[in-house]
Amino acid sequence: MTGSTGVSARRAVRTAAVAFVAMLTLVRFAAAPASAHAALISASPVPGASLPQAPGAVVLRFSEAIDLRTSAIAVTDAGETDATNGPSRGVAGDARSIQRPLRLLQPGRYTVRWTSVSSDDGHIETGSYSFAIGVATSTVQNVDAGLFAGESSTTLAGRLLALTGLALWGGFLIIAGAARRGGIAAARLDTLTRGAPVAAFLGSLIVVADRLARSSIGVSALIDGRSAQLDAVVLVVATIGVVVTRRDSHGVRRRAGVVAATVAIAAEAASGHAATASVPFAASGVLAIHLLAVGVWVAAIVASLVSPRVVRTLKATSPFAIGAAAAVLLTGIAATTLEVGRVSELTTTSYGRLILVKLLAFTVVVTAGVCHWRRRRTGSEVARVRRPLRVEALAAGTAIVLGAVLSGAPPPVPASLATATNALTSATVSGLDARDAVSMAGASGPWVVALTLAPPRPGLVQVRVEVLGSTATDRLRTVSVAGSSAGVGAFQAKLRPRGAETFGGRVRIDRRGRWTISVTVTSSHRRARVDFALPVPTPNGNAELARALSAEERLTSARLHESVRADTNGRAVVADYIFRAPATLEFTTNGTEEIDIGTRTFRRNGPTEAWSAQRTDAAVAWPSPYFRQFWGAGVAVRVVGTEIVDGVASSVVAFVRPDLPAWFRIWVGPDGIVRREEMLAEGHLMVHTYSAFDQAPPIGAPLQTATDGVTPRPISQ
Repeated sequence: MTGSTGVSARRAVRTAAVAFVAMLTLVRFAAAPASAHAALISASPVPGASLPQAPGAVVLRFSEAIDLRTSAIAVTDAGETDATNGPSRGVAGDARSIQRPLRLLQPGRYTVRWTSVSSDDGHIETGSYSFAIGVATSTVQNVDAGLFAGESSTTLAGRLLALTGLALWGGFLIIAGAARRGGIAAARLDTLTRGAPVAAFLGSLIVVADRLARSSIGVSALIDGRSAQLDAVVLVVATIGVVVTRRDSHGVRRRAGVVAATVAIAAEAASGHAATASVPFAASGVLAIHLLAVGVWVAAIVASLVSPRVVRTLKATSPFAIGAAAAVLLTGIAATTLEVGRVSELTTTSYGRLILVKLLAFTVVVTAGVCHWRRRRTGSEVARVRRPLRVEALAAGTAIVLGAVLSGAPPPVPASLATATNALTSATVSGLDARDAVSMAGASGPWVVALTLAPPRPGLVQVRVEVLGSTATDRLRTVSVAGSSAGVGAFQAKLRPRGAETFGGRVRIDRRGRWTISVTVTSSHRRARVDFALPVPTPNGNAELARALSAEERLTSARLHESVRADTNGRAVVADYIFRAPATLEFTTNGTEEIDIGTRTFRRNGPTEAWSAQRTDAAVAWPSPYFRQFWGAGVAVRVVGTEIVDGVASSVVAFVRPDLPAWFRIWVGPDGIVRREEMLAEGHLMVHTYSAFDQAPPIGAPLQTATDGVTPRPISQ
């Protein structure tokens, strides 16, 4: 008998060891850094921005990697007309970002609507905001990231069933011996033990089937992302569990059931929010232990409720329940610490408030447990013991439901991401020190060719070229650079690919002087050459840019003529503006006229049309921060030359906005006033000319909002 007991003990130890190793292996493999929802952390244009020029694209960055096949951006104008120029696509080298190119936009207000789908678990967030070109707009953002934003009711029901089944599966395997000693019938206990993996199987099947039914990518959804893969693991292992627990609960089948339950619990823990933590491996382990402890506790309650000898069963299973309760409390605190960055988030976020409600349910469970323990100790009748036991079971069930809801709720975005600035980086300047570089762009047909030199002085120089506007059918083949200064000191180099649109290499610039650098690009369909002229070394332009911003912000009025093309051979879209400080604007483009005075907007679609009037929640702000919010984000600011503009000798200042990306040149006069501006971005070749500084005509509201066909006339303010 002793020998048999020793063999059983050794088998139990081996089974536990195999299960533990399986859990650690799966958790370590699965718990790579990720998040449960892809929350928007930065955008370009920023919400509420009123831009002097139309950007080439809307670029959004999220708190985690997104699925580009199912995530999307939509941009519409005030009339809900599509304002985009091509589908949503990724940003090279950044799995968290997505962009959507824009067509040539007229002045007005635009709405950005986005959908982010986590590449890890398929959870969905949606949101919207507005920006404007030449006029003011709302700064309000709308985000739908509620508790059920990423889960359907079917998936939530399936996950609840799976979590309950997994927890009880592990719990009954652990307390089975004690429950038998407590007097529960073997047949009843076997029914509970076998029913748990069946519940886990059915719940997992519902989750996987619903994901497949809602997917737009077919059967790929079954393995699309870490969560989908781990849900499949749970389904497969639960199927094994159903098979091995159909008959006897001893021997090989029992050991296989223990290992299967352990692997399934580990997979479920690793597929959830543990990956949002700073230490995902530890967080997944904590959640696995938490789920198993919940199972032990609830299994002890259920076994006691169905036992004909409730007091005896309680006495036998209480040590397990008490230990499990302590483990639930400790692992719950640890998981909350890992997932919630600040204590204040427990009351200020939906996720935190759910945790507090779950803690309340835990408190009720403990209170009820203490109550029936005291009644049992004092010899109360069975009915009086069963009442708090039922309350304990109800509260425990509530806690499991809350746990299922938490698995689909978005945890708070880490503070390090929530406070992140709009730092989307173009491939052109990534890896280069923007403080010690010059970056300029030129255009040829639909291509924008950007050249970056770092450092911009004699010696060995790193060269980067980015070509925007190429298509999948117009694949780039070679990019080369050649330079010379006054016919001497020439260099020539073929650049190597650094990405889909980026090429790089090194050249040696051996002397000071005015250099002409040519970039030649060949693709499968065309060849282009773009020339750049700049001094080497290239002077820092930050002081000139600051002087320009200061001078612009002292203006009281100005005129602006805008010309935008999609490519160098395309038709220009023209707009004319009149600005008056601090909150008045009038512009005309393609026959449409708009007047903005503070928060009032007047608009008509032709000189004989009636005016419409409306109010906005934001006023035009010109000249501040109108210029600063667009030019102030520039990097690699350099003075690349001097030219005459309107008879005025002006410094040419070049800089790049890597978040758009867009390349600028502004011509700054001795008085700091900018008389010409050029912005080159994909699909947006824009030229601005400024005039009538402090001399622009006054702007007034129309005499009336006509409905009788009479053309109203503006009057002076």
